[in-house]
Amino acid sequence: MNHKAHRDAHANDDNLRNLKRTRQDTYALHKNGREIPVEIRLNNIRTRDGRQVLAALRDITEYVELVHSLEKPFPRINT
Repeated sequence: MNHKAHRDAHANDDNLRNLKRTRQDTYALHKNGREIPVEIRLNNIRTRDGRQVLAALRDITEYVELVHSLEKPFPRINT
């Protein structure tokens, strides 16, 4: 499913209150110009002007670094 289809499905689903996506391949451009990995949360909200989608992005650089460090093999200890 492409991005537009995901977005439309989320926007039209009255039962969906919060969509959280934490992946290591979703990036945003930081104000300093650097690309950073982000978690994206989407929430449907109703306003006087109709339905809106509120998006919140969170920097997950530390999380990604932790995951990568845990994927490395531990050094062997010779006893």
